[in-house]
Amino acid sequence: MECLQHLTDHLIEKIVGKNKLNAWAEDGEIITSSNATGDGFEVKYTCNFEMLDVNIEPVMLFMLVVSWLNKYDPDRATKSLPNPLFFTERLDSGHYDLGVKIEFQEQYDFVEDENGKWKSNGVISRLQSDFSNVIDVDELDVLEIVDSHTNDNKLQN
Repeated sequence: MECLQHLTDHLIEKIVGKNKLNAWAEDGEIITSSNATGDGFEVKYTCNFEMLDVNIEPVMLFMLVVSWLNKYDPDRATKSLPNPLFFTERLDSGHYDLGVKIEFQEQYDFVEDENGKWKSNGVISRLQSDFSNVIDVDELDVLEIVDSHTNDNKLQN
């Protein structure tokens, strides 16, 4: 479940601290598959990201999520994955309770690796998610939120 972990890390780094973000997966499904190189499987699951009492406008969260999806999950339409869902509530303090729900699908296959944890027919392998093979992220610009008055990109909650 590489997508869940990577997007969680991204949101913690770019928009909200670890103590303000709850992230979990639910409604997971394991889809079995086999191919010429051996057994594999897909996982399909729903990720929930919830932030409570944060000083972040909802559109800022949405743009960071959209930017991340465009980089790391560009084939969502071909996988027939639904659009992300969200909730938002403005609090009396001017802060927000925010949440996003996103469905992901990842393929896992064996890759030969002498340091792997699996052995079949004398070959040592590891499981690898297709998430890590999606796109060369070093070629992409990073979207950051900045304070236009100070040009500081560290948001405080």
